[in-house]
Amino acid sequence: MLAALCFLGSCIPTKPLAEDEYLLYSQKIKKNKYVEDDDLEVFYRQNPNRKILYLPIMPYLYAYFAGKKKYERTLSSDSVRLVKIQKKFNKKIEAKQERIAYLADSSNYKKGSTKLDKDTTALIKDIRQLRQKMNKKLFKVQERMEKGNFLMSTVGSPPVVYDSTLAAYTADQMSRFLQYKGFLDAEVAVKADTSEKLVTVNYMVDEGEPYLIDSIIY
Repeated sequence: MLAALCFLGSCIPTKPLAEDEYLLYSQKIKKNKYVEDDDLEVFYRQNPNRKILYLPIMPYLYAYFAGKKKYERTLSSDSVRLVKIQKKFNKKIEAKQERIAYLADSSNYKKGSTKLDKDTTALIKDIRQLRQKMNKKLFKVQERMEKGNFLMSTVGSPPVVYDSTLAAYTADQMSRFLQYKGFLDAEVAVKADTSEKLVTVNYMVDEGEPYLIDSIIY
């Protein structure tokens, strides 16, 4: 098993993981005699990244890391782009606002002039449209900075980093379910095989014997 994991580690992109992170490669339920795997698998709190036909190939994980690599290169430029967008549109908005102030003080229009109201209304509309356009562009860049690019957020899937706390919680929930089903002495233990940044988790089930109703007395 360890040798197989070692081989798989060279096929699956794990280099981008942190030093203390391990990729959840697979998980299985073992030694259960009475309860079906499907009844216990619903308690998984983590699921491995998708593979192709159960082969050690994770295209969605590859896509995510490819997108992340590009994302990290463009992150600083996106920060600069935010500032540039704001400066560009604010300059145009300020020019429109100055024009409104000029018209309000201008002697070219008589007080209460219909043309003054019309020109001012048009400028206010322009300012509103400029702000909407600016916010739309800012949102697009900010969303990319927060959620990642198209490869990260749409095509790819982030790595499922093994969490021992979630595995322990899963085992506890399985034990509770078995006890609810009448296996009052049931226990589930977590056995994690780790090698080359990959983890295979086995949930070792000890159901014990089911408790049967002997009699009912009213």
